[in-house]
Amino acid sequence: MGGVNKALMPYQGQPMLLHILQRACPLFAQIIVIANQDLDQIQTLIQQTPCADKIAIHADLEDGFQGPLMGIATGLQFAHFPTAQLWPVDAPGDLITWTHTLWQAWQQKSNYTQLLLPKDPQRWQPLFAMLSTSLLPQIQAALHKQQRGVTRCFTQLPYQAIKTASGTDFTNLNTPEQLTDFT
Repeated sequence: MGGVNKALMPYQGQPMLLHILQRACPLFAQIIVIANQDLDQIQTLIQQTPCADKIAIHADLEDGFQGPLMGIATGLQFAHFPTAQLWPVDAPGDLITWTHTLWQAWQQKSNYTQLLLPKDPQRWQPLFAMLSTSLLPQIQAALHKQQRGVTRCFTQLPYQAIKTASGTDFTNLNTPEQLTDFT
């Protein structure tokens, strides 16, 4: 996005983060936002939601942008519940339907499975996963070994693939053109 914070990019007349938080508010008892820049602006957006009291903002536990796996580890560190669902800020797709799909699959998973890992016809979609917070030590171990890839880390954990018919459920908006085309 040309160096602009995706959380603050306009989407349907409001910053993308605000759009996502408003949709997430009725679904979750706790929402953790991981951000490493523009923290004051993001805190202001959080205050505009109907559930600001259950949203916390945290920067990565280690300095410097170390990628999404560090953000996931940071979020799990602050989670108050045994299960977490991931949702990237640049994905304004159907959070509600996907959350229900994951919760249904979580109820039916085996006791060994600690991670529901979405897979569309082309690739894994780890930034939309649902996972047990008990996986934090394994994720931290991967980070300690300088393994930063989310897919690589997650496929080495006890996971269950959740297949979807299309990749449109997981659209990430990474360029201004994609943002324009998606809206």
